Amino acid sequence: MWKISKSWIVLVVLAGISSTLAQVPQQAQVPNHHINARRGVPSNFSCESQGTPISYCIWERPADPTKNLSVIYLEFSGDTRPGQQSKKPGYFLTGDGLDKGQCGLKINRVEDTDNGVWQCTLLTSSGSQRGQVHLSILQKPSAPQYVNNVEPMYEDTKTIQPEKITCYSTNGVPRPKFQWFIGDEQITSDLSPLNETTAGNSLYTFQELRNHRFSFKDHGKKLRCVVVHEALSDTDMKEVLMNIEVRYRPRSVRSDGREVDRGIGIQADLGEEKVILLNVSSNPPPRVVWVVDGKQLEQGTNTELFEAIPMRHVAPSVYEVALKIKSVDDEVLTKRIELKVSNDLGVADYVININSSSSDGLSAGGILGIVLAILVLIILIAVGVVYTRARGLLCFKGDDGTASEKERMDGDSTGVAATAEEKPATQGFGARLSALYENLVKKKDKGAAVPVDEEAPKEKDSKEKDGEGGGDSKDPEKKGDDIVYAELDLARSAAESQRPEVRDDKTEYAEIVGVVSKDDSAKKTPEASPKK
Repeated sequence: MWKISKSWIVLVVLAGISSTLAQVPQQAQVPNHHINARRGVPSNFSCESQGTPISYCIWERPADPTKNLSVIYLEFSGDTRPGQQSKKPGYFLTGDGLDKGQCGLKINRVEDTDNGVWQCTLLTSSGSQRGQVHLSILQKPSAPQYVNNVEPMYEDTKTIQPEKITCYSTNGVPRPKFQWFIGDEQITSDLSPLNETTAGNSLYTFQELRNHRFSFKDHGKKLRCVVVHEALSDTDMKEVLMNIEVRYRPRSVRSDGREVDRGIGIQADLGEEKVILLNVSSNPPPRVVWVVDGKQLEQGTNTELFEAIPMRHVAPSVYEVALKIKSVDDEVLTKRIELKVSNDLGVADYVININSSSSDGLSAGGILGIVLAILVLIILIAVGVVYTRARGLLCFKGDDGTASEKERMDGDSTGVAATAEEKPATQGFGARLSALYENLVKKKDKGAAVPVDEEAPKEKDSKEKDGEGGGDSKDPEKKGDDIVYAELDLARSAAESQRPEVRDDKTEYAEIVGVVSKDDSAKKTPEASPKK
């Protein structure tokens, strides 16, 4: 009876499993779908049910995809613990455990037969789940090689450079990558994508360097193609080298490779022996000629003042050229020294300027000192002009045609405001200087009046001063015995008032005309006053 019951139980379980497998499986969670592994080393991959406990786990590999046949490598039920070996030696259950929803497979030693697709099937309370892992057995690629031999690469854009340089490697699994260098400087542009092709039983992976611009600085360096693959070790051949040949015109360069300006300054002392040294980069080698005041000095030429030293090869396509000046003197400083270097691709000219701080000519510091002295002098003159004008020592006509400050001061000293219209039409320099002197005298003695008529009597009768006919006590003629006042002539004729104005930038003075009143004329008449 017991045996019958047990058989029924097995049938029921198998029926349940078959029913579950017949359902459309869900997607199992696979952390890594692609795994690369080396031969002879362990490899691990996992299949998970997203936390749902697993009652049954199978790992299998398709034996014949066309017939849908597979070979089971690992088969465990829910009570199996991690680390247990499957029926096939070398394959183990890994992970946190089936009860945690993980079914992992560990291959203790990877062989070529393990290469390919692995499939996992999980049975859970919610149904079946499946996933796949692609295991690739790493295969070293061959050492890289160049496809074509490269012709010389001209720097001149009008000449032809190689359109592409191809580097390839074979039988790398997975396919390798490439890195390109000029010397130690990596090339990151002008590179094509990776490509693959099959020839015979070999798989070729290649990459092209297209239309790259090589400069004169690249000449003599190595073009390096380096293959990158995780199966390669430090002892494996990883790169291929190519000499870079660039043909270009000559040019003078510094130690860092930068070009020198066409005008070159040289500092030297009088009486000193000076050697002018320049490095010239050129491929092919240059022809060197020094030119002094139009006279050519070939290499090895020796004259009274100069010696053209033969050029010396100091680096790949770099040559040292030199001109020795036997003694720097005034004659040498006046000469024009040029350097001409040429080859089949072009020519370069350089002018050498020799300067001497001990020469008779002005140095840069001397010129700067002169400029500063001139500026200081201009500032002092400007300050002096402003000060003398403020003190009234100089006369300036206003920009608007009004009287200057000096003229206003002179007008104040005489009690009369002089105007530009009252100036004579023409006035000589001597007359103006005399007038300026008189004004200065007036300013010094402001109490003095200007005598108008020297023939007028200086002493008058006291009775005449008092004025018999009466008069204003404030009459200015009664304030002193010897004072005669002048007044402006306001009765000028219309013709004189319309005299054309002469405007210039020189000092203008007003003309003062003394007028004798009728009363004064009467006083000058010799008539005796009746005595009482």
